[in-house]
Amino acid sequence: MKKFITNSAMFLVCAVITIIIVFWQADGKTDPFYLRFTTHKQSSLILGTSRAAQGILPDDMNKKLNRNDIYNYSFTLAHSPYGPTYLKGIKDKLDTETRNGIFVITVDPWSIASRTNTQNDSLNLREDDFSLGNVTFKNYHPNFEYLIKSYDAPFLNILRADSNEMILHKNGWLEVNVDMDSTNVATRSFEKMRSYKNDYLPHYYVSEYRYNYLSKTISYLKKHGDVYLVRLPVSPEMFEIENILLSDFDNQIKNLSRKHRIPFYNMTKMNEEFQYTDGNHLYKESGGEVSILIAEFILKSKH
Repeated sequence: MKKFITNSAMFLVCAVITIIIVFWQADGKTDPFYLRFTTHKQSSLILGTSRAAQGILPDDMNKKLNRNDIYNYSFTLAHSPYGPTYLKGIKDKLDTETRNGIFVITVDPWSIASRTNTQNDSLNLREDDFSLGNVTFKNYHPNFEYLIKSYDAPFLNILRADSNEMILHKNGWLEVNVDMDSTNVATRSFEKMRSYKNDYLPHYYVSEYRYNYLSKTISYLKKHGDVYLVRLPVSPEMFEIENILLSDFDNQIKNLSRKHRIPFYNMTKMNEEFQYTDGNHLYKESGGEVSILIAEFILKSKH
């Protein structure tokens, strides 16, 4: 019995050591979110869904603004719609000593929509089931809690992750490398538009609850620096779908802008000027152009 206990203990120790070694190898190719839970607290943030995660490049903004602290803390439509979960995640990531930060809050109708038509959608927050909702510690490397709770593949896949299709950079930008041949782009765009028309549009409803939390997010960040609302460009087809979801969206954001006395940069008038990987997300080269335009807008707003 003693030998069995000893062997079991040795096996357990070896297993734990192996897991720790594997966890130390996790990086920007592990999944599209992990690194954002491993960095230290930040002083300037880009916020939003996957459009911002892929479409705004912190390095390009930092260079234009002569800064080095802008960090992309955007996730996806499922992970980071505006609400209590995202606001708590922002508070956990932000260095609260910050007083001169820059905060780019990207907005679109989906980011303030819920997959419910009940009056109290606070009881049905989709993001609570994902990493921002179930990971307590957001600034540790390696982040064992994230990998145990939110990494949804076998741990050994961490060692095999060598695809360059998605690379999460240390500054929070998610680089996506896909074939931009016109046929492939058209196919991806068709599937994306079909999905939004058939799977999203019939089931999502604009939420006053989320809209109010967007306002609360602005109020919180204003204590730590300058806040800018930005509506990123999308394909004309996606823009039409969003107008069906909420045709009055821009006016609602303008009202928030006036209420909080912060600038609003509506980039949808330039929808046709950029490339998109799927009609919804900016291609990385266009993302660089958009990032510089946002930085220029910030500079103009300061004068």
